[in-house]
Amino acid sequence: MRNGYIPGLIVTMTLGALASASALAKPVPGAEVSLSAQARAMVANDQVVVDYRIEASGRHPDALRRQVNGESQAIDARLAKEVGVMQATTGRSIEPIEHYDQTARREVNDGWRVAQSAEITASHLAAVPHWLSAIETDGARIDGLHYRVSDATMAATKERLRLEAIHEFRQQAAMVAGALGVASFRIVSLTDNVEIPTPGPVRFMAVAMNAPAPTPALDSGDSTVRVTVSGQIELPAKIYAAKSQ
Repeated sequence: MRNGYIPGLIVTMTLGALASASALAKPVPGAEVSLSAQARAMVANDQVVVDYRIEASGRHPDALRRQVNGESQAIDARLAKEVGVMQATTGRSIEPIEHYDQTARREVNDGWRVAQSAEITASHLAAVPHWLSAIETDGARIDGLHYRVSDATMAATKERLRLEAIHEFRQQAAMVAGALGVASFRIVSLTDNVEIPTPGPVRFMAVAMNAPAPTPALDSGDSTVRVTVSGQIELPAKIYAAKSQ
């Protein structure tokens, strides 16, 4: 017996035991649960964007160009005195002014229109009404004005809200795990979405008739920033006892 097949039997049994241990060590898939959490904050708008144009119409293009150039230089000089003001030219054009002559049955030139447009971005909001009134006097025609949250403030706010939303996500996951009677969970996937607010509307307030200067009264307002974190968690497999009615 010592030189028989018992050693081979022992080896076979050992391999079978290892296979059983491997099967037991293989993790059993658990349940996956989808969750989402949101954090939001009201942030004061700290930047203004003003779109304006300078325009002149008449019979002589060269004179119109000189007029637009002069008004543009006056506006540049006025804005150069301000702190935290940036300006970029967004367009310039010269177009004919025409009408259709019914008798001649053709377009007839009545003159020319020269226009230049620009965008102003400013962060010193208290000074906006003053230089806005000044550039209107210098010839600027305001096409649009809106307030927004600056990039620096937005970046800091998004990071803070993202961490708050992740913390809330973990709390929700822990509550679900506790409700199902398991002691842990695993995050399978996690994504975040940021809702960037649309430009805040400008609110105009009445100015007294005897005001010393025709400066507009503006209110920058606030913007709501939201960060939503969504994902899936996996809970360990658990067998529950069935209760009969």
